[in-house]
Amino acid sequence: LVVVDSTANAVALTLPAASNAGQEYIILRKADGQGTMNVTLRPAGADNLYSKTGSTTYTNASPNYVEEKSSVRLVSDGSSWYIL
Repeated sequence: LVVVDSTANAVALTLPAASNAGQEYIILRKADGQGTMNVTLRPAGADNLYSKTGSTTYTNASPNYVEEKSSVRLVSDGSSWYIL
């Protein structure tokens, strides 16, 4: 579990390599009242991060944004990350 507070600054999180299948993280953004301070979530290197529907692929250059008062649960299949 990673709790993120962007009260003072924007936060950029980079996931570890997705090489360990079954590896799981939960990212929780607390109610920080800072809609202008982004929290971004990026996969490492050339790894991909797929949305719940699979219709969106996030990359290191095109990160996912974590909304205030929300959580993101992630799991690796050994080569990519998936948002559950």
